[in-house]
Amino acid sequence: TIAHGIEWHFNPPYSSHRGGVWEREIRSIRRVLSAVSREQVLTDESLSTFLTDVERILNNRPIVPVYDDPVLTPSHLLLLRVQIELPGNMVNIRDRYTRCWRQGQVLADTFWRRWL
Repeated sequence: TIAHGIEWHFNPPYSSHRGGVWEREIRSIRRVLSAVSREQVLTDESLSTFLTDVERILNNRPIVPVYDDPVLTPSHLLLLRVQIELPGNMVNIRDRYTRCWRQGQVLADTFWRRWL
């Protein structure tokens, strides 16, 4: 990181009040997650599918306003490359129609609509 001129600044432990931007982000994510998953009975598989899709949605959101430049997302910073998204129809047809997969997809779609 020194070679690239990057300097890290860390918050002191137990000082969540110093990270207002991401604390607010976490609060809004928790609000949407609880509203979407309320009264849903999720199996381990459907919960895993749902949370994986939520993770993808959150990590592919733009960090900065979108201009003509390529969009910078958390995925770029985590993976150090552009994340290639596979279209939804690339899933095995047999797996596509299972109840768990569909339930996870419905919840993820609902999360996406509410998150916007």
